[in-house]
Amino acid sequence: MKSKSGFYKLLCLAGFLLSMVVITFHSMGLLPRNLYIMLHGFCSCIFIIGLIFTIRNALEGHDPAMRKLRTIEDQDERNILIRRQAAAVSGNVLQWLLMIAALICIGLGAPIWIGFLMIGLSLLKLGVEFCLSIYYGDKL
Repeated sequence: MKSKSGFYKLLCLAGFLLSMVVITFHSMGLLPRNLYIMLHGFCSCIFIIGLIFTIRNALEGHDPAMRKLRTIEDQDERNILIRRQAAAVSGNVLQWLLMIAALICIGLGAPIWIGFLMIGLSLLKLGVEFCLSIYYGDKL
């Protein structure tokens, strides 16, 4: 995995600026309290994630042993396989959560198009996975 220090710095800055905008809108009375808490929490998470990865990249840049160890770990085939399997499992979990959310929406009396949209998205994901498995199966 390559270091994306510029991306993480931008993420940190965006989280901070969005947080300040949310605080300003709330102080002017333009945001209700519930929406303010939700948006401020989201922006704070973006800021914290960017800050943590920026600090980690800065510390790795100064320690050659840590940089070498990170490079070996990133290029190890077993680690790559584990990362790809984890991504595949997370995709399956996301699909099942989408289906459960569709059933809950239908059960709670939400408009039927919302449930159908969620089911359609999960079917679209299945189709894309099928096409990609055929495409990459031919490559291997």
